[in-house]
Amino acid sequence: KGEKSWSIMDLMYTFSHDLWRSTILNLMLDSRKKDIHRVIATTLELRDTESHGDYLSRMKLFEHWKAAGDGIKASALALSIGQSFDQLGLHAQKIQLYEDALELWTGSSSGSKEFGGIRNSVMDSLSVAELEYVSKLVKALSDAHA
Repeated sequence: KGEKSWSIMDLMYTFSHDLWRSTILNLMLDSRKKDIHRVIATTLELRDTESHGDYLSRMKLFEHWKAAGDGIKASALALSIGQSFDQLGLHAQKIQLYEDALELWTGSSSGSKEFGGIRNSVMDSLSVAELEYVSKLVKALSDAHA
């Protein structure tokens, strides 16, 4: 049958007031929130390919990838932005950004933490690519504190 083909632009959400956005997001299931953040991040990447130097846009993109639960994209972006912050002398902001990115990997339940604040049980569940970004973030954070 004549099914409509949807594009990312068809899935855009606009809110006339911040309170509406907050209320709707608070009522959504976590999986649906992650889907929305993934669509927003993908849209921002497609639309803002020329604004690689725009820190505000890059930080917004980082927040959406983080909220979508995409640790690899969020971590890669955090490392890139962190290097830019370092060149600008924004040392405290760089450290905060790396800590924010590492939150994706720390998990929420209590238990023994072994590597960079990340429990062994979490480390065991990560892919090789994810482990690579975790180790890069931990090293970058360690270097930033040195």
